[in-house]
Amino acid sequence: MTAYDAIVIGATGFIGSSIVREAESRGLRILGVNRANYDEARGASCRLLINANGNSKKFVARNDPPEDFRLSVQSAVNILHDFSFERMVYLSTIDVYSDRHDPDHNHEEAVINVDALDPYGFNKWVAEQAVRHYAPDALCSSRLPLSVPRHPYLCIDAVRA
Repeated sequence: MTAYDAIVIGATGFIGSSIVREAESRGLRILGVNRANYDEARGASCRLLINANGNSKKFVARNDPPEDFRLSVQSAVNILHDFSFERMVYLSTIDVYSDRHDPDHNHEEAVINVDALDPYGFNKWVAEQAVRHYAPDALCSSRLPLSVPRHPYLCIDAVRA
């Protein structure tokens, strides 16, 4: 038996906290995970794992790319191995697109020019590739601009499926 309907990694962040509130309002059994309780939560299982974790500070990527890699890429890989899940949503960023302002060039099927990405977008793109590699059947990636905080709620519906 699965312990939780969903686990939200990054549960105290901007997007993660909104997802937790919405899921709880729907009566789902949720485990919210953040830095403070990560070690205690490690090993938990769920139907849906939502990864809203990772560095959101672009200045970290510019000033300390190895730290941004650890916070964005390494943490994404660790999460895949630290929790058991049936389905997964990895929330990424619109910054993986070299042209973030043109809707013709920033949709899920758009070709990404990796060489044109800044360090922040590049590390987020690398994290997406790592998640696709280690969890190819469980992944639904969503690239969010911060102006769309309600969009991830659509992923919660996957618990009921």
